[in-house]
Amino acid sequence: MTTDFVLHVEASFGVKVKVGDRVKQGEELGMSPNMGGTLVSPITGIVSDVSFNPKEHTFVIRITKI
Repeated sequence: MTTDFVLHVEASFGVKVKVGDRVKQGEELGMSPNMGGTLVSPITGIVSDVSFNPKEHTFVIRITKI
């Protein structure tokens, strides 16, 4: 069974990962949507999708746990 985590990153500053990247727990992904600081990965996994949400002006990152 796989577990996916979906995170939103403020689009103004971009994202630091792309689809297919392996990320480690605690690795920086981008700026928090409320700009309260850096957003980090809650799990170790593979980035399975990065898309843009124009309504919220965020990038949506999906990470699949490995």
